[in-house]
Amino acid sequence: MSTAVLEPLCPAAFNSLSHIDTMPEYRQVDHTCYGRVLRSHDLSDTIGVHLVHKHFDLQENEVVVTLLTNDPNAPMQTKVQQHHADLLPYMFHFVPGQGWKATQYIHKTTPGMEDSLNAVMGNAKLKTALENLLLQRQEFQTFGFHIRIPSIGDTCTTEETDEVLREQVFRTVAPNAMKFVPTTWCFDIDEKGTVQCKCTTECVRDGY
Repeated sequence: MSTAVLEPLCPAAFNSLSHIDTMPEYRQVDHTCYGRVLRSHDLSDTIGVHLVHKHFDLQENEVVVTLLTNDPNAPMQTKVQQHHADLLPYMFHFVPGQGWKATQYIHKTTPGMEDSLNAVMGNAKLKTALENLLLQRQEFQTFGFHIRIPSIGDTCTTEETDEVLREQVFRTVAPNAMKFVPTTWCFDIDEKGTVQCKCTTECVRDGY
């Protein structure tokens, strides 16, 4: 698995992903098994886990792109754009029989992201270990992996989606009276070497 062959999930497959409003609430899920694999490759501070889902559909050659802002209260946005060469895949999940597919992108100039992605994608042993664990736990349709954005770190954000414009805003302070479901997690190693997992993003979900 390398950046050169990490193709986007095709629109038909992306559009068949479960919508956030239909996803179970994985608030008590234990991801530390993935964290232990990442720690064994010295990548537990580079890679996170996310819930594989969609908020809207894509057309041919469209991808979801993460944009960083200068607003500390809303440090990220996502927008649907045409796929182009200046975009870097940073969220991906395993599709049995097809390999790893990209589901979200960020600009190549984002500091630290390309080096981290190359370190991950060039690690064949890590890829095999994660694939085997996903298959063993039957979680390949539910969870994927992503490169953690250095400037965001482990800041916890909440997401709101405009499904008409197909845009999202990620805020560091949750709006009142909103219902959220966890969607991304990261790993920390404590002083005893134990892997700790914590939620870093929660998305608005209707239908509670």
